[in-house]
Amino acid sequence: MASIPLHLAVRNGRVDLCHLLVSYGAEVDAMNEDNETPLVAAIKADNLDMVKYLLESGANPNCAQCLHHAAQEGKPDLCKLLISYGADLNTVNANNETPLVTAIKADKLDTVKYLIHQQIQLNIRVSCESLELLFSMANRHLDDRHSAKH
Repeated sequence: MASIPLHLAVRNGRVDLCHLLVSYGAEVDAMNEDNETPLVAAIKADNLDMVKYLLESGANPNCAQCLHHAAQEGKPDLCKLLISYGADLNTVNANNETPLVTAIKADKLDTVKYLIHQQIQLNIRVSCESLELLFSMANRHLDDRHSAKH
């Protein structure tokens, strides 16, 4: 799997090299052969500082389903950062799922709570499928808490 230099610097957590590459014209939204941007690589690496640097350098938070990746990984702090830079809560992936549905399917309760709070603030409707998944997740969570007490 070959990568462009910026992707390699991101994967290695080298903000200094990213800064150098960007200052020489590296494209912050360039996709590698896996259709992954440097921002997606930083999200997958759970590197908040790198994500912030890339966003400050002009990376598009709506490119390559960044918010879906953060939701899948269960990272509400990354979701918050992406949203603060304009990530769209209503964007859908190839399966026609919003980031909220992605977080629900991945059983990432903290991220689900955060995304629901954001959607309520924006007065966005949640699909019936999302609600069914959410209720299922809530029931599992409550069952787990009940089992732990007994």
